[in-house]
Amino acid sequence: MLALVLAAASSWVVVSDGVERRTLDGLQLVRVSAPATLDLGSGERRTAAAWAREQGARVAFNASMFQTDLRTSTGHLHCGKRVNQAAWSRDYQSVLVFRPLAAGLPAFTLVDLDQSGAKETIAKYDCAVQNLRLIKAPGESVWQSAPRRWSEAALALDRQGRLVFVFSQRPVTMPDLIERLLKSDLELVRAMHLDGGPEASLSLRSGGAWLDFTATDEPVALPNVLLVK
Repeated sequence: MLALVLAAASSWVVVSDGVERRTLDGLQLVRVSAPATLDLGSGERRTAAAWAREQGARVAFNASMFQTDLRTSTGHLHCGKRVNQAAWSRDYQSVLVFRPLAAGLPAFTLVDLDQSGAKETIAKYDCAVQNLRLIKAPGESVWQSAPRRWSEAALALDRQGRLVFVFSQRPVTMPDLIERLLKSDLELVRAMHLDGGPEASLSLRSGGAWLDFTATDEPVALPNVLLVK
């Protein structure tokens, strides 16, 4: 029994300052804290692996779902002067912000749009990525029950303010994934859906090796990715 438990949940392994990786019940997890920083890769489509290598990043991960033009995010997406999607979606209630505009602010955080102070927090950051919400603070599932399963790329925030990238190659329903995350020892308070299905991808440099996780044998080229540096 102990062996099965250890196989299902490993310990965190330090990849670099502010970046750790772990497996949990078939999920690939990457936890990010200071001094690691976030950046946005946006432009000509390439795989997560290509984005990571070309940008010198430790991690490359889906930033959001994208429209049929294979470029434009389905939710608001800007970083500095780069505006991929100017419009804000009324249906998306979760926003990732990073690159603070003033000293003393967290390097990144997730915001619930329907909670007090959300707009004021977003205005303090140079980059914002809006997506469908999975978990709202202080740790409540908001996804409506659905039977569909897909490979998943999600992003969460824990009680210590650290980001946790969540990748599931095995197709899962969102209610099941959310339940597993909330019942784990991760202490998550917020989470957003980034992308699912064939597009779900994670590329990670650990030591001298690259670890590339994709939903399918043929990785899908992505127009927008989150980069950890």
